[in-house]
Parts: sequence; structure tokens; C-alpha cells
Amino acid sequence: ADLARLVARRFRRANRRRVERYERYERYAEARRTDDRTSQGTQ
Repeated sequence: ADLARLVARRFRRANRRRVERYERYERYAEARRTDDRTSQGTQ
């Protein structure tokens, strides 16, 4: 039981890091999308 808990904790930590990276990429993509929209509006 202790081993399973330790593995779960380690996996959760790695998964959180992956989720943070994914959220950062999503925010970056959204910023790119808004930049494209504003640049098209100015043209």
C-alpha cells in the first residue's frame, strides 16, 4: 500500500508538470490567435 501511494504521488507530480506545460501552450496559442485577429483588424 505504501509503495502504491508513493508511485501515485510521483505520477501525480509528473502529471501536474505535464498539465502546467499544456496549459502554458494553450495560453500561448490563445495569445497567438488574438494577435492574428488584431493584426487582421489593422490591415
